[in-house]
Amino acid sequence: MGLLGFAACDPLTIFEEPDVYGPGPTPYGDDLLCEYGTPMATFKFIGQATDEAGNPVEGIRIIVDPGAEYSPKDTLFTGEDGKAGMTLRYDWPDTKSMTVSFDDVDGEDNGGEFESQVLSGKDLTQEQTGEPSGNWYEGEFTITANAVLSKKSDPK
Repeated sequence: MGLLGFAACDPLTIFEEPDVYGPGPTPYGDDLLCEYGTPMATFKFIGQATDEAGNPVEGIRIIVDPGAEYSPKDTLFTGEDGKAGMTLRYDWPDTKSMTVSFDDVDGEDNGGEFESQVLSGKDLTQEQTGEPSGNWYEGEFTITANAVLSKKSDPK
């Protein structure tokens, strides 16, 4: 049932005689806590693309794939400073399976053609920047992905 978004109740709220305890105070406290939902978190994503000399590369397409079946991929492009960023909110957060793809989609423009690069796991920097709620919300995280792109070799 957890996969469908249903959470189990606190074991203390499951009674042998359910009619004995109605709403209000119980021997287990004043509130009976049952939750419905899915785990979620907010991610501030920062991506940067540079060439091997450390120069920023504009126009690189970045695809952020959270790795969760029901969370969509997001696409953004680097600016003149080689950086791109956005805030994302995902259900079922799992940064261990997150991948970030950097692709040169403008050909020779903006400094030449570059090889694609995919970063994941240990290639990504993660820092928790906001506290969890203690319930389904797991907090806010900053994810940083820095790609050093190599120029495509001449096929001659």
